Amino acid sequence: MNHKPLTTAALALSLIGGCATRIPPAPPIADYTWTVERQTLPDATLRVLHVATMTGLEKRQIDGGAKVQRTIPCSVLVLEHPTEGLILIDSGYGRRTAADPKDYPGAMSVRMTNIKMDAHGAVADRLADIELEPSDVKHIVITHLHHDHAGGIEDFPDATLWMDEREWVAGTRTSLFHGYDPRPYITRQPSFVRFWGTEPYGPFPAHVDLFDDESIILLPSSGHTPGSIAVLINLPRGSFLYTGDTAWNDANWQIPAPKGRLARTVVEANWRENMNALWRIRDWHQKYPDLTIIAGHEPQSMTRFHWPEEVIAPK
Repeated sequence: MNHKPLTTAALALSLIGGCATRIPPAPPIADYTWTVERQTLPDATLRVLHVATMTGLEKRQIDGGAKVQRTIPCSVLVLEHPTEGLILIDSGYGRRTAADPKDYPGAMSVRMTNIKMDAHGAVADRLADIELEPSDVKHIVITHLHHDHAGGIEDFPDATLWMDEREWVAGTRTSLFHGYDPRPYITRQPSFVRFWGTEPYGPFPAHVDLFDDESIILLPSSGHTPGSIAVLINLPRGSFLYTGDTAWNDANWQIPAPKGRLARTVVEANWRENMNALWRIRDWHQKYPDLTIIAGHEPQSMTRFHWPEEVIAPK
């Protein structure tokens, strides 16, 4: 039987019908306007690389989903900035996983998620496709430290790591059972992003303009993990919000709806807090539909974004 993915409308009906979790209401969102001075933005280049795939039940990825298997990508955003150099948003799984997934993240994770990765699939190896190499990577922005987003950090020993300090605490003290395995990054000294006292940006209550040029805006989206962040990339030709794992797929933020029961009770730090960020993302896109949302593991990303093609317009 050919099982088609549930549409957003169908998932919403299942939630309304009472067969799924009661969704917390939207948080208070202050009135806002959002404009980007695109003519002053640096002319950066954005690409998306899917370093691996995983497989899991749809009902674990989205509350109200079907009991069918879905293949999802493990992705890295690659940004060439004219003055700041090569920037990665997350690192995906790295060379260690490409060599032996049972070594990292381990046999239990392989058994649970069926990780598939080419021998030369790590971003450190695929940079050669755009005539670059690992030493060209100057910055890695980490949305959160779960192993499928941080496993490749060790392939870039000279890059500056950017993350929320709360995420560093969680990622170095919490077990693999909750999605963390610090071996690729435990010896590093990250630079911490501090949101306290900063101004709102769009529907989010705080933000950090990483390079003070509006090209990369970091937004607090804790919930999936204690220090999760979302990353807004502003280019002269459009804006792209990468949710990390705040949203695993488009339905998470479009409805919005939480992840499945197992995921949110075992992996998610505070799923109700995560819903606050999902409501904000949904509100932003409803008011500004030209904003492209890239969910952390949306299956359709594998057909929307093809390495090494540049992302030249909103998808």
